[in-house]
Amino acid sequence: MRTTWNGSVSFGLVSIPVGLAPATKPAARQSDVSFRLLHRECGNPIKQKRWCPFHDREVESDELVKGWEISKGQFVMVEEADLEAIEKHDTSRSIDISRFVKLEDVDPIYFDRTYYLVPAGAEAQRRPYALLLEAMKDAEVAALGRFVLAGKEKLCLIRAMGEALALETLFVHEDVKDHAEIDEVITSSDVKKPELDLARRGRRYMGVMGYAVCDRGTGRSAAAVRDSAMGRGVPCPVRRVLA
Repeated sequence: MRTTWNGSVSFGLVSIPVGLAPATKPAARQSDVSFRLLHRECGNPIKQKRWCPFHDREVESDELVKGWEISKGQFVMVEEADLEAIEKHDTSRSIDISRFVKLEDVDPIYFDRTYYLVPAGAEAQRRPYALLLEAMKDAEVAALGRFVLAGKEKLCLIRAMGEALALETLFVHEDVKDHAEIDEVITSSDVKKPELDLARRGRRYMGVMGYAVCDRGTGRSAAAVRDSAMGRGVPCPVRRVLA
C-alpha cells in the first residue's frame, strides 16, 4: 500500500515504524458533478478577475500575497518563504500518543480524515505493531496523540479497524458548531408513547433490510446532464462513467 508519510508511533520508550496511507480514494472528495458558469448568450465560460477595490483595478498574480486576518479588516502579510521556513523548522516524524481513551468517549463529529497506519516491511518491525493492535482491541480503547503533517501539527486518534490500525485526524473543539439550539427545540417537543412504539417497530424493520452505500444524488445529476447532452446531440463523457 502506497504511503504518503513515513515515521513512527511513539509512547513511553516504545517506537513503532509506520507509514500513513489515505483510506479514501482521491476521487472521493471530487465525486460530485462539477458545474462551471457560462454566459447564457454565447455559452462560453466566464472568467473570474482578481480585483483590488482600493485601487479599482485588476491585479496580476505576481502582485498577490497571502494574508492572515488578525481582527476585522486587519491583515498581516505572510510570504511563501515564511511558510516554507515554518514547515522546515518542524519536521518531526513521530506520532506521539498522549493517552488511551474509550472510543465511545470521542464523538465522531471531531473526525476529519482517515488514514491507514501501514506497518513496516521487516517482520521484527511488524511485531510491535501487532502487539499494539491486539492490546487496543482487548482493552477496547483508542489512542489520542499529535503529529506533524505537511508542516502543520495535527491532533489524531488511532483505533483498531479489523486487523489494522487506522488514524483519524481530528478537528479541535473551536471547529465544531454547538447544537444547543437544536437541543432546546427538541426537548420542548412532547413525544407520545404510541408514536415512540411505532418508531421502534420501524427501526426493527429497517434493521433486517439490506444496506449499501451509494451516492444517488451524484448519479441522478450525472444522468440528467448526460440525457440533456444526448438530446441536443452533444457528446457526453458522463455516459461512459454511468455505463
